[in-house]
Amino acid sequence: MNIVIYTSLNQSSFDEFNISQLIKARPEHNYSIVVLKTKQHQVSFINRIKRMLVSLRDGRNELQRDLVLLDKVISQKVSGFNLTDFSAYYVDALNDSATEDLIKGLNPDIIVQAGAGILKENIFSIARKGTLNVHHGLA
Repeated sequence: MNIVIYTSLNQSSFDEFNISQLIKARPEHNYSIVVLKTKQHQVSFINRIKRMLVSLRDGRNELQRDLVLLDKVISQKVSGFNLTDFSAYYVDALNDSATEDLIKGLNPDIIVQAGAGILKENIFSIARKGTLNVHHGLA
């Protein structure tokens, strides 16, 4: 089965953990990694920092602190896992026609979205069997 994992350069430890667990559980599949490398995620990162600062200002920082600690634990669990061990393709835009053509060429049975962003129909409808959206967090 051809599985395309669509992620980003600055994926979270949760995304990395979820991807590594999928591959570890199903090593018999053919995996290709599509990596979004645009500034879109830099903006997302800036927005996350802004939300964190608002939470700190408003005194709601316990969840953020817990998530940071959990992220460190998860990072240790995925040590040794490297996406570069798989065929990787880098794209500049999340849903553009060049990305669509690339993913079509990979002929995926399943697309797993793990940290790339919100996929539009032209991307999520490519997979023969379906597309899974794995949100940040443990799946």
